[in-house]
Amino acid sequence: MPGRAKAVSHRWVTFYLFVTRRSPSPIDYVRTNVFCSDDPRHFDWQPIAELRAHAAEVVRDHGRYFITSAGWTKMIGEEHRGLSIAPLGCAPL
Repeated sequence: MPGRAKAVSHRWVTFYLFVTRRSPSPIDYVRTNVFCSDDPRHFDWQPIAELRAHAAEVVRDHGRYFITSAGWTKMIGEEHRGLSIAPLGCAPL
């Protein structure tokens, strides 16, 4: 499953990799898999979560984490076009 829009973020000593899925299916356009590792250069290919986001990036502002999503209207529909941002929470693994 090759992906694009990769972003690596870290919290404490764990690193998180966000990879947008890529396939001919329109639903994969807004599916981002999340992987975690103690080594930012090596991630097992077993996702710990799947998010509804495209080209997801993690942003930190005043100690709070947010996730972004962006995409082309023709792929996600007019109601979801542009850039979205939402609070991002982390649950213990």
